[in-house]
Amino acid sequence: MLRTDGERFLPWIEGPQIAYEHLGRYAFASRLAAGKKVLDLASGEGYGTALLAEVAREVTGVDISAEVVAHASAKYARDNLRYVQGAIAEVPIEGKHLFDVITCFEAIEHTEQHEEVMREVKRLLKPEGLLLISTPNKALCANKNNPFHVKELYFEEFQALLGQSFRNLAFFGQKVVPVSSIFRLQGKAPCVNEDFIEKGEGSFRFVSTDSRKVLYFLAVASDCGDVEQAGDAYLVDVSEQLLKIGAACLEAAINGQEQARAELDRIYQSRGWKALCFYYRARDVLFPPGTKRRDVAKWFLRRLTGLAKLGRKRRDDVDLL
Repeated sequence: MLRTDGERFLPWIEGPQIAYEHLGRYAFASRLAAGKKVLDLASGEGYGTALLAEVAREVTGVDISAEVVAHASAKYARDNLRYVQGAIAEVPIEGKHLFDVITCFEAIEHTEQHEEVMREVKRLLKPEGLLLISTPNKALCANKNNPFHVKELYFEEFQALLGQSFRNLAFFGQKVVPVSSIFRLQGKAPCVNEDFIEKGEGSFRFVSTDSRKVLYFLAVASDCGDVEQAGDAYLVDVSEQLLKIGAACLEAAINGQEQARAELDRIYQSRGWKALCFYYRARDVLFPPGTKRRDVAKWFLRRLTGLAKLGRKRRDDVDLL
């Protein structure tokens, strides 16, 4: 079993949000990889490379970890799929212009060798081929302190890095958001309409598309290929795991409040609580706050407490002897 240390996504870990993010990227890539020869840089556990192999003619996954490559090779064995060990800045594949599509998802932030990665991509990608690459938005992720992220990028930096190597660029943003889905039950919708809302003071209001926050940047890059063939994409979880987790957390919170309220009711009805309340009421009547009698009573109580502690200490000394 691979280590769940957070360096790479593992399909079996708890928490659907990260699965939505990773699976969404590979679903996006699958539409552009059908029938193509594909290279998946930083293939990790291998789940995404295997997804691409379901539609691609041939897929190669590259990862720096020998343990991960061995795991992926054993788990996702297919005739048109292979995994090799190597760094994305020095890919262990000889030759030039071999692949129709190269994917590199959530990887360049794990190295400072961004230019070297781009050189390897240019070496291995056909002139009409497509690079699909994603990276976190530093503006939103900088304070998360991921120990495996070496060099995160702002959008301008990401754009400049790709612009140095490719003539044609198309940029997308990715973020898991709550949605209300209205979909055709029969036939295919001619278009997808998007409306955006934001919670204000007391109620929701409609806002412009510019209000969207982007957690990940995803780009399609090419020298001669058509980058506009990639359209917006939505990954829909019909099992509604994220909603179920939210509902379970809310139910647990409600149950916890009910249990706490029941426990408080039990305490308030106990003889001990009633006796304590009677004591405090009697004390305030006999020794009102701010009076001389209250001060004398406090001094007397402290003396009794001191004598009791002294008595316990002497008893303990005797026990030791």
